[in-house]
Amino acid sequence: MIRNKIAFWGLGISLVVWADTAVGYPIVSTFETQTEGWTLRGSGRLSFKAAGGNPGGFLRYDDVAGTGGDGWIIAPAKFLGDWSFLDQRGVLSWDHIIINPGGSASILKGTATISGPGGSATFTSPNYFTTQWQTFSVPISQTAWSVTGSWDNLLTNITDLRIRIEACHNGGPGLDVDGIDNVFLTPEPTSFFILTLGIRFRWFSPSTIS
Repeated sequence: MIRNKIAFWGLGISLVVWADTAVGYPIVSTFETQTEGWTLRGSGRLSFKAAGGNPGGFLRYDDVAGTGGDGWIIAPAKFLGDWSFLDQRGVLSWDHIIINPGGSASILKGTATISGPGGSATFTSPNYFTTQWQTFSVPISQTAWSVTGSWDNLLTNITDLRIRIEACHNGGPGLDVDGIDNVFLTPEPTSFFILTLGIRFRWFSPSTIS
């Protein structure tokens, strides 16, 4: 007697499922159509430009003679609040360019500050500003910032975020023109797991039974 052959095969489907409790992230300003609520503190003039960014629109800074001080851009409310979720897993980044360094310029470094009731912190990049678009990135980690007060308490209520836009100290004729684009406050995913679904069928080789 010949037994019938029965197929055996397997089908597996793996799904990567991200588990992340972040709500409202990433927070971004790409300046495609407007200043998006960013304002200027310090010397100079801030304006929106529809072209010339990295890519598209960007914020342009023009230094102004006799105003003194450095030019900083101040973040709108959407970038503020409780950053505790970002500790050890978030990144603040932005793009900067020197459009015109002006005369006798002393080039500065990328700098950002955060402050609130719990204290303040400053990040200073090891890199100087350049005449090409470059990205500055800083982890939301205490080791990356110079902190006054309590880091943990600071992160619970950020009331001010500012980024240096003025790139040069000018000691002669001519004033600098600079730009910022693509400000991102981004968390990394907390975790993921793999879900596997499988279906099996058996295979028996043909055999003969007397």
